Amino acid sequence: MKIILAAATLALLAACGTDSSSDPTAAGPETSTAAQPSSGATTRPPCPNPDGQFCLGRLDAGTYSTVQFAPPLTYTVPAGWSNFEDTQGNFLLVPPTGRLKGVDAGTSDFIGVYTTVLAHANVCPSAPAPHVGATPAAIMRWLRRDPAFRASPPQPVTVGGLRGFVTTLRIAPSWKLTCHYSHGQPIAPLIVGSSSTFLDHNLIPGQATRLYLLKSQTTEGQDAALAVEVVDIRDAGHLAAYGRLVQQLQFDA
Repeated sequence: MKIILAAATLALLAACGTDSSSDPTAAGPETSTAAQPSSGATTRPPCPNPDGQFCLGRLDAGTYSTVQFAPPLTYTVPAGWSNFEDTQGNFLLVPPTGRLKGVDAGTSDFIGVYTTVLAHANVCPSAPAPHVGATPAAIMRWLRRDPAFRASPPQPVTVGGLRGFVTTLRIAPSWKLTCHYSHGQPIAPLIVGSSSTFLDHNLIPGQATRLYLLKSQTTEGQDAALAVEVVDIRDAGHLAAYGRLVQQLQFDA
């Protein structure tokens, strides 16, 4: 397993990973076409992220579709956004003001979509929280009780045809847990990936995260939580604008 945006390296947001056991060629050739963007481009460019598999890099304004991510996802962005992951379990968008390395370092905003996530135990290194169910409702209940967070009351939501819940999270001022990679700063474990999703994500002081947990199923037919994670790394009032992009997502579940 490769961890490609591991915030364990610089700190603070652990990352969006790729499934190194999956064969990128199984989803089609590198010249597979995306949904037609407004620019009229028809050829898929090389992914600038070595571990992003079928990502597109910097995007013109328009509507695009994933190649590898499951369930298939259609998304619409303004000019200047970048797609740095399109793997079986991880999808990543970064706004024009952000950078891929900034996601790694905990200095950039981003929107991530993850096929299957679980609640994160308050431990280092990462581990699923014990005795917490895998459904959106169960994970939301855990987050509401977790002393690491100040969480808004979960609200029902529908995104791209999938129903679930959304909450906005910030690290609690009283939270003091540190990990070996957090450089002495508090860190609040949030979610870990399972199945084809590889990640270990946390909150840091000054960050605001809007987390959507949507009802899904594993390939074995078990209930699961698909996550959309919207990060405003400096809590600069960007969540509303990013949320409008989330509402345009469409899952072909």
